[in-house]
Amino acid sequence: MASVWVEILEPESQRKMYANIETGDCRWTPPPNTPFKPTHSNQWWELYDPKQSRSYYYNVSSQVTSWERPSQPNVDIIALSKLQFMQEQLLQQDE
Repeated sequence: MASVWVEILEPESQRKMYANIETGDCRWTPPPNTPFKPTHSNQWWELYDPKQSRSYYYNVSSQVTSWERPSQPNVDIIALSKLQFMQEQLLQQDE
């Protein structure tokens, strides 16, 4: 089964980037010879709040944040919590 890549918008710059829904891998250019879904308003990012010890969901298009996993039809949940955790670990190593 092929990985599912989606085009998303980086919140601060609004620059397009690409994320793998299954792995949370992100990059500025799409993977070569790999199809991806274009960005749309029903994409949610799954992130982790260490203070609450739980995941939350963020929609970049609407800037809505929710503790509940979105369940609308045609929703893309992008598991960025894995990437977020790896970045936090790298920052702690640099301290």
